[in-house]
Amino acid sequence: AAIDAEREALDRSLAELDAERLRRGDEGDLDAQIRALEAAMAPHAANLELFDQEPAWADLFDHDYGTPLYPLKWWMFRYYRHWRQADAVVAALGPRFGVDDFAGLRRRYLEERAAREALARHWEVATARKAGFDNLDRGRRSALAAVAELDARHLARARRILRERLRETSPQALLTRLQGPPTLAAWLRRIAAIEAKGRLLAASFTAWVQQPQRRLRDEFDADERELVALTSGHERAMAWEDFVDTHADPEPAWAARRLAYQDARRRLLAFRAYDDLGAEGGDDELWAAVVGEALPRPRD
Repeated sequence: AAIDAEREALDRSLAELDAERLRRGDEGDLDAQIRALEAAMAPHAANLELFDQEPAWADLFDHDYGTPLYPLKWWMFRYYRHWRQADAVVAALGPRFGVDDFAGLRRRYLEERAAREALARHWEVATARKAGFDNLDRGRRSALAAVAELDARHLARARRILRERLRETSPQALLTRLQGPPTLAAWLRRIAAIEAKGRLLAASFTAWVQQPQRRLRDEFDADERELVALTSGHERAMAWEDFVDTHADPEPAWAARRLAYQDARRRLLAFRAYDDLGAEGGDDELWAAVVGEALPRPRD
């Protein structure tokens, strides 16, 4: 039901995208139009850049120099500074634009700006239309890819859910529910035994390595405190023989424990006779089959 509903939704989306593209009409050669508009704008942009590169141009233009609206009078100091600056701008740009006064330069600047703005409006319309077609095409490609991947995606989801359910169910319960063939029982037995291996290895490391290490650190701290007390004179000095008897060498016990842990770990990692185990493949059964009764099974 879920896959059918998603397929119908994707089909509707594709139909809507196709209808919208048809409504917008023929795309034509928008790329060529955009390139042509950009090429037409380029000379005007270059000419405007020449004006902007003149340091005094913006100030003179903003003050309406060369027009009846220019506000400064002949008795003002800035009036003469603008006069000199305008002469310098005309000397720099006049030959380029075929004019000999600032008013002519101002007129050419406005013409160049108006021409560029008119072309820019057409360019914005064309690029917006092109972006709309591109968005429709991307949406259609995405919907087609989703349709092509629909079955595989739902199958992967179903497999993931099945794996999660299987992990939550014991092998014996699975055999009871599924009443599967012997091959299924064998694989379930292997899975249970491998999981038991991991638990036993972790418990062995905790019981025979980590916990003794913590106890040894605690004993070392206690011994260090005792030595401090003895050297400070607050405690009665202990004869060396008594000290040795009280603080036995831990190395033999550590060596035996280390060998036991390494032997159990090696046996567990090498064990492959999963078919000899029962359906549960529990920790006790695996430990008895692999290590035997020589060592007690470590507890979590």
